[in-house]
Amino acid sequence: MLTKYHQSIADVDRTGRLSCKTKKAPEAKRRERFFKRFEYNYGQGSVDEFKDIIEDPNSSLAEVGRYYGFSRENARLLYQKIYGSPYTQTHKKKLEARRKTRDKQRQQGAAKLKRKRRLYIDKVMQKAEFLGFSTGIRSNGNPNNILINEYKVNIKGAPRPIHTDKNGYFSISGTNLKRRDCDFFVCVCRSGRDDTYYVIPYDAMPKYGANIPIHNYSPGEKRPSRHRESRYSQFKEAWDLIAESGEQREEKYQTECARSSPNTREPR
Repeated sequence: MLTKYHQSIADVDRTGRLSCKTKKAPEAKRRERFFKRFEYNYGQGSVDEFKDIIEDPNSSLAEVGRYYGFSRENARLLYQKIYGSPYTQTHKKKLEARRKTRDKQRQQGAAKLKRKRRLYIDKVMQKAEFLGFSTGIRSNGNPNNILINEYKVNIKGAPRPIHTDKNGYFSISGTNLKRRDCDFFVCVCRSGRDDTYYVIPYDAMPKYGANIPIHNYSPGEKRPSRHRESRYSQFKEAWDLIAESGEQREEKYQTECARSSPNTREPR
């Protein structure tokens, strides 16, 4: 019995005997008929559209099926009919393309972070040199660490404040460092085009980061009544802490804690 992919051709040979010859229908004609049926069901140009979607590295068979309204298995069979090969190799190529894209994005993100980190370090070093402090770059340890007056200083930056309903704050993270690697944290907080520096001793910085309010007023500044005094107000532009010795800094910190909380000692 002949299949639908074969056709019967009956003719009479030179001897007058009836013979039956079969030949396979051309592959190109079958694919052309399939393309016409597909475009009849899904619109003109739907075959090219199917190719564009399924060749996209970020698409999957399930997404292609949802777009056309059939299952992922039908999408796989359609791919095989259109391309004449299994989807497996294409799937492997798409996975490889996704991996390369992720690696490229990761490298770009690391380069961007490095440039931003370098910008904060340059800002702090310029500020310290303007105040007459000695500066230097540490050759080992945390990449954010620099030396100011022989103190190990870790640079943190907040490019913009986070606004809430009542107030806003700068989020500082990554402060879980060992004591031997850091003496001070200098936080560069940018609001608009203005940079504010917070010089916070290691013992005064919370272990898992800090939320520094936007409105912080130094001890000598006039503070509106609606703004409560923050524990970080005493560290705003407190560059004199780096100029002092360790004993002087500890004594001043204890005095500020006693002044801000006379009944309870502020946790360090």
